[in-house]
Amino acid sequence: MTTDPTLTRIGQAVELHHHRGQREAARDLFAQIWDDSGVSGCLEGVRGFR
Repeated sequence: MTTDPTLTRIGQAVELHHHRGQREAARDLFAQIWDDSGVSGCLEGVRGFR
């Protein structure tokens, strides 16, 4: 089975938020995943994003 590193990191962020209550750490990880994806666009204005 092949694992996708991005999906693994998303799972880690979800774990931080939902199971450990570390919302800020989860937001930071999601932001890093977004930056690393190279997708252009802005998440400002999305509820709860920084």
